[in-house]
Amino acid sequence: MAADQRGHRIERRSISDGEMLSRFAVRGYPPEVMDIAIHLYRASRAGECRPAKCQASGPTLAQVLGRRPQRMRCLIANALRA
Repeated sequence: MAADQRGHRIERRSISDGEMLSRFAVRGYPPEVMDIAIHLYRASRAGECRPAKCQASGPTLAQVLGRRPQRMRCLIANALRA
């Protein structure tokens, strides 16, 4: 999706947990956030969040967010414009 927005190829590359944790630390993530983030990173790397598995959220996500969920394509487009 980001490649479509940028108009060029973007390569996905997995890095070690240690390198990812170092990147989080440099950005000042608190330990609690780092713990959650590294688990999400591991799940993504293991293929646990493929579109078929994560597509339907039902009404719960909207209730938690207090708004309708945003499509990832829109989120990326808005982030790249900023």
